[in-house]
Amino acid sequence: GDEVHKYVFIVFYQGEQIGIRIRKVCEGFRATLYTCPPKKADRAAMAEGVSNRLSDLTLVLNEMQAHRQRILNNAAGNLWAWFVKVRKMKAIFHTLNLFDIDVTRGALIGECWCPVADLENIRIALSRGTERSGSTLPSIIDIVPTTSELPTFNRTNKFTSGFQEMVDAYGVANYREVNPAPFTI
Repeated sequence: GDEVHKYVFIVFYQGEQIGIRIRKVCEGFRATLYTCPPKKADRAAMAEGVSNRLSDLTLVLNEMQAHRQRILNNAAGNLWAWFVKVRKMKAIFHTLNLFDIDVTRGALIGECWCPVADLENIRIALSRGTERSGSTLPSIIDIVPTTSELPTFNRTNKFTSGFQEMVDAYGVANYREVNPAPFTI
């Protein structure tokens, strides 16, 4: 497949002994040897055959390039969709790698913080996901008691989110600390 640069030369000689020596020197330098027919008609036929093969190869190469271009143009239409799909798959696998594996039950276990007010919506979303995936094991939510400090969560809407982000830019409040966002509105 790689292009090889070669130098072309012709050697005319008289006598078989000199021809043998020239062949040995050429073989020593790994030169490719081509015999030339002694008759003019044979040389013309050989040149025409080489010319025909060269034109056939050029035609094949042009067809291959056109075919490759058609395939790449078809693939280019799907490229963005493939990019999005790969990004989603990578995000899913990254999240799955955060889970622990329970080998005895053949299940994945994940722990996270969530607002108590959203527990019912989370249960509904998990049951919907279980139904759509055709899983035989239902998703289970257990509330785990903890002594850790709870994370800060301020519920916002379309209007208040900008103000909350402005306040969060100066630092996120600690748990049970007064949220200054309502005073900025």
